[in-house]
Amino acid sequence: MTQIFNLRKIGVSLAMFAVVALGSNAVARADSFTYNISIPNAGLAGSPPPYATVSLTLVAVNQGSTPCTPAAPCINVNVHMLANASGGTYQLFGNGSGNGAFGFNIVGGTTGLAVTNLTSEDGTGVASGFTFDSTGGNFDGFGAFELALQAGPASDAHDFVTFTVSRTAGFTSANDLFEANSSGHHFAVHVAPTNGNPTGFATDGPAPPGVPEPTSMVLLGTGLAGLAGAIRKRRNSKK
Repeated sequence: MTQIFNLRKIGVSLAMFAVVALGSNAVARADSFTYNISIPNAGLAGSPPPYATVSLTLVAVNQGSTPCTPAAPCINVNVHMLANASGGTYQLFGNGSGNGAFGFNIVGGTTGLAVTNLTSEDGTGVASGFTFDSTGGNFDGFGAFELALQAGPASDAHDFVTFTVSRTAGFTSANDLFEANSSGHHFAVHVAPTNGNPTGFATDGPAPPGVPEPTSMVLLGTGLAGLAGAIRKRRNSKK
């Protein structure tokens, strides 16, 4: 009877571990997300995807002079351009107001909204070559976006840009910047191939499902099945 009781205790402990582990997994996923920019418009027909990644990370500590706290977290954004088939990299650029470098949306209100810590390979702030446009703009083929970054022409294109988004109320998830526009798109990137091909725009592919990693689920399922089998075997031996 003692051994059966011990097995039951182990079962309860394993079940509690499963709840904590899956909960922790969800928290980790809620704090950081990365999306592929892989759907082109007609301008990029000769340049195969993927073109870039967009990473969103929730932060609750100050980012330079930008206040970010547990009560009002910020989101760090990293737009990173990828290698292309010619051996170079795709680059990010803009061409003026209304058709900028990077377009995105926001969940909820914009009271106190600010974009700070703009950084590229050229420097930070004005030296980065990017400016924040709170009026957003239209990105050819993918519709209008609430917010945008503007930048110089293709002759002054960039390999990456990072920045911090803050607002008075803060954010509850990094995915508060993963908001579809009326055309169903979350981000738009103005892409300059370095192989001489025409420039164009690209957007994100389907969002990854917010589920536990398959390996974790297999291991958890195997452990629970094994424990159940051991309990049944023990009970049968007592009959």
